Amino acid sequence: MTTNEQERTAFEAWAEPGDFATDKFEDGAYIFLETRCAWQGWQARAQQPSAEPFGYFRAEPFGWTDCAETDEGAIALYARPAADVLADAVKKLGLLHPFLVGYELSEPCIRNKLGLEVRKWIDGLSELYGLVEDIIAARAKGGA
Repeated sequence: MTTNEQERTAFEAWAEPGDFATDKFEDGAYIFLETRCAWQGWQARAQQPSAEPFGYFRAEPFGWTDCAETDEGAIALYARPAADVLADAVKKLGLLHPFLVGYELSEPCIRNKLGLEVRKWIDGLSELYGLVEDIIAARAKGGA
């Protein structure tokens, strides 16, 4: 089984008990927009390098406490991704933008009254682009 097949099997095992129908067209593409979008995100996640945690913490009744990896209830704490990793992930999500814009005007979208949901995706992607541009600009000036 190839890595892509393993990822698809894992994705479908995660998706099926939830709200994502995994029905596919003959070419293997998911029929439902939500599932296609989730699969795109899953693939982008799978392509990111795995990071080592820089510490561990444990939930307490009134906050969090640093702890060792072996302590009961320890949760790994990771650094936020570097701006270039974030920008790459957003760029991959951006491949959905032209599809969503076209789909928003399509007869199936209008018939199924999905326009508002599709518009939320489009606006969310636009906001992500703006945030990434801000992060890259701050990084260029010596910030984050």
